[in-house]
Amino acid sequence: MLRVTDQTLRVYPKTLRVAEKLRVRVIMLLNRSLMLRIIGQTLRVYPKTLRVAEKLRIRAMMLRNRSLMLRITGQTLRVYPKTLRVAEKLRIRAMMLRNRPLWL
Repeated sequence: MLRVTDQTLRVYPKTLRVAEKLRVRVIMLLNRSLMLRIIGQTLRVYPKTLRVAEKLRIRAMMLRNRSLMLRITGQTLRVYPKTLRVAEKLRIRAMMLRNRPLWL
């Protein structure tokens, strides 16, 4: 589970398996910002637009089932609908880390 402020977001087992295959590590920082480390590189998701740094050639898109899919060079890391609904309900604001906005 990823804890944000006093709320909890769930990461489902299937998501963890996919993340393990992609060698994605989720790191909890002291300021409670979250970063996805992909093979040593930083995945930065910007607020509101949910657009990801294009230099990593990663695209975020909303699917019909409300699941967020991050396309990583043809492979996918999926966040399931319930997680998205919780995130929207909490209205998680962007955290500042090294003067760069982060989004969960």
